[in-house]
Amino acid sequence: MKKLLSLMLVLSVTIMGIGFYNVSEAKAEPVPIEDEDVEGTSILVDGPVYTYHDNKDVRFVVSAIAKLITDKLKLGTVTSWIAALGTFEFSEGYLGPTYVGTWSWKTWDERAQRYKLWVTVVHYQDDDYDEPMEVQFYPIGYID
Repeated sequence: MKKLLSLMLVLSVTIMGIGFYNVSEAKAEPVPIEDEDVEGTSILVDGPVYTYHDNKDVRFVVSAIAKLITDKLKLGTVTSWIAALGTFEFSEGYLGPTYVGTWSWKTWDERAQRYKLWVTVVHYQDDDYDEPMEVQFYPIGYID
């Protein structure tokens, strides 16, 4: 019974932490990446949208797993909770907040004779959204 109550508490805390994010206004004008697949001039279709994710939901899941493992090892209730809370705090260094900018854009595709739609995802260092750490862009289809 104690394990069931303990599991229910961990899961309820996990569920409460899911989905915390904020959307902020555009900080800088997006610029698509130069690539051989991108032909000609690009036209911004949507965005940019800048979001902040605190990643507490992921940290809660990691803590819940630590709690379940220590429960299975029968290390005791206090040790189990210390492991869960310690894992949550320790994981902030690895799973801390992320700052993301996204936008979509289109380019004319001569071979297909229609516009190709692209999406850009940029991970920024902080909430100034001016120092990209990683930039990714993907073709997501065609529009007429």
